[in-house]
Amino acid sequence: MVFSGCKKEDNSVNTPPVVDKVSIAPESESFTSEGGTTEVIVTSSGEWTLTGDYDWVNASPRKGKDGDVVKFTVQPNTTQEELKGEFTFTVGKATAAFKVTCAKAEEKPVEDKISVFPKSIDAESEGGRFEVTVTSSGDWELTGQADWVEASPLKGKDGDKVVFQVKANESLEALSTKFTFTVGKQTFELPVTCKATDYFLTLTSEKEVSVPQAGKQIEVALDSSDSYRDLTYTISSEAQSWLTYDITLAGEGDKGAKMYFTAAENTTFEGRTATITIKGTHDTPVVEIQVSQAQKDNISTPQTELNIGLEGGQLEIPVTANVTYEVQPSNNWITYNGRQGDMERFMIEASGERREGTITFKGGDAELVVKVTQKTQALIEWVVNMEDNWAGPTEWKNPSVLNNLSQFTMEAMVNIADFKSTKEITTIMGVENYFLLRLGDGQNVRNNMLEVAHRNGAVIAQFELIPFMMQDQWIHLAATFDQGQVTLYVNGASYGSGRISSMSSARRSRPPWNSSYMRADYNRLFWVGYSYSAERGLKGKMCEVRIWNKVLSPADFKATNHFYYVDPASEGLVAYWRFNEGQGTTIKDHTANGNDLEMNKAPQWVSVSLP
Repeated sequence: MVFSGCKKEDNSVNTPPVVDKVSIAPESESFTSEGGTTEVIVTSSGEWTLTGDYDWVNASPRKGKDGDVVKFTVQPNTTQEELKGEFTFTVGKATAAFKVTCAKAEEKPVEDKISVFPKSIDAESEGGRFEVTVTSSGDWELTGQADWVEASPLKGKDGDKVVFQVKANESLEALSTKFTFTVGKQTFELPVTCKATDYFLTLTSEKEVSVPQAGKQIEVALDSSDSYRDLTYTISSEAQSWLTYDITLAGEGDKGAKMYFTAAENTTFEGRTATITIKGTHDTPVVEIQVSQAQKDNISTPQTELNIGLEGGQLEIPVTANVTYEVQPSNNWITYNGRQGDMERFMIEASGERREGTITFKGGDAELVVKVTQKTQALIEWVVNMEDNWAGPTEWKNPSVLNNLSQFTMEAMVNIADFKSTKEITTIMGVENYFLLRLGDGQNVRNNMLEVAHRNGAVIAQFELIPFMMQDQWIHLAATFDQGQVTLYVNGASYGSGRISSMSSARRSRPPWNSSYMRADYNRLFWVGYSYSAERGLKGKMCEVRIWNKVLSPADFKATNHFYYVDPASEGLVAYWRFNEGQGTTIKDHTANGNDLEMNKAPQWVSVSLP
């Protein structure tokens, strides 16, 4: 049996499977710390769902279809960290991610704030302890200073307390100051005051008291809130030897007091002063009384023996006094012409012979007698005793005249009182270690050897003075320099010579003519009667010290009276110190250059008559 038939025709269509698809735009979004919103468009093959959950971002809707829009809302970020999130769109097995970020919060400056309570401190005169509370936005500092108030602590934070300790005010004036609290750029000023004390101490007698030279008792009257028994005194230290306290008594009223002091006789020729300070139980106020006492009657003058030539003429005497005085010449050849400035003026008649007289100044308990001798005028009447003393420039007024000298002459009149030991040096003048006119050299060279010493004590020229030198005898000494050639002269005659090969001129730095005493090379400046140390001085007298910018010849030295005087305007004379002032410490340069010398200390002036 055979079966046969026809196949049934399949009319169905094969549909390919649907592929899940989903995409978004945009795929990410970033926000500032302020947050914000954005919209995302979804393209999908079917219905989609949205997953992802964050407390700082909201998304809506959470499901939808192709073409729908999802709104994302981001809250402000208040943290100091960046926020990151990721949401997922899903269709079947297909996904799309949306990423969102929100920046960290921006730091905002904290506004500085500070205040205190109470806002001021007002203390009574007795002072006390005060406390303030600080309110601030951060750490604070306290500044301010007054010797009558202390504050603690000086640093702190919000809510801290500061203690102010105000001392008692013992003055009659209120006290006031300010303290400043600071936070950043913000400040708060706290005024602090303290009332004046009720205590008082006042002077009812004279504040300035004059006491006669003979002395007297001084009465000081006061009003005080203290009892007179509680008042104390001090006398300035310089016056405690002559001003003494006597007693304190009650005053005219309940608040009065009287204190007594005695000033002794002033036996000096100078006035004197004292300060009496009085106080009570408080440190302030105090009263001060100024006491002044006159000096002993005094009439004085620098010189009490004066000489004038036989030709006579005007005589001026500088007189200082603290009393009114009378002037009494002893002879009719002395005529008083009155006072002009600080000078008492007299006219002396001419005379054919030597004569002596006196002028007496008398006033109060003081008397001054000046001897006047009329005689042939000597060229030199005053000289300086150089023992333990010397002279040099404090500052050269015109140093240029002494610089760069290729020729020069040093000369002086010298009277040796005593030669030093063989190991000591007697300095005439010059510059140590350069060009020094001296006696001896400290190395077993006889102490009567006149020398010119150069660098490191090298002797350039020398001569023995014994044949010329007698005790208390004046001799003329000189040294010439001619481009290195040195010659020694004694009383105008040449007795020794030598050459300084390393020195052709007196350069500016050697010797340091224009250096001041304050230079580090103090011991190597130009001096008269000094070199290197005080032990090398001259034991004797000196005058007529000169420096020339030329070489003097034997004929120059032997010119009439050359030893005793030369014209200050002489050609080539650049420094001329006569040492004939008779008073004071300044040795005048008689040339127009004005390079005065100054004695190390007040000298002993010696009256002479030369020649």
